[in-house]
Amino acid sequence: MATLLTLLLVAALGALPARASEPAPPQTHNHANGLMIQGFDPVSYFDGFPTAGAPTFAHTYDGVIYHFATEANRARFIADPRRFVPAYGGFCAYGVRMGQKLDIEPTAYRIVDGRLHLFLDEGTRLVWMMAEHENKAVADSVWPLVRGAEPGGDGN
Repeated sequence: MATLLTLLLVAALGALPARASEPAPPQTHNHANGLMIQGFDPVSYFDGFPTAGAPTFAHTYDGVIYHFATEANRARFIADPRRFVPAYGGFCAYGVRMGQKLDIEPTAYRIVDGRLHLFLDEGTRLVWMMAEHENKAVADSVWPLVRGAEPGGDGN
């Protein structure tokens, strides 16, 4: 009797519809192996000198790892992370303005309205600066759509 009940239970479970696999969540941070800004210290940008961080001074925030050049910079970040995290998940700000998630060159940056904005390269940064406030307004407005897109693609 127990064997018949087991067989009926197995048959009933087999008749249930298979659960579709969940799609992977979108990559909302520009990181390689979980490391933001290619290992550059986010606090150092606000001091005017982008500097490579060290694994010795690492901190995980919002699921990604940041490296810092000094323990003092690490402590400043921990005290107020929102002040130092790059805009648009660390993707190229002009790319976001154009509806894409593009990689960055860590030394191509601007601090705009107190936020760190990173760029694909120096030329892209210069194009951004020609209409900086308009570009920032557009990027801010489209980021919620672009955020869910795959890197390199458009937000549609």
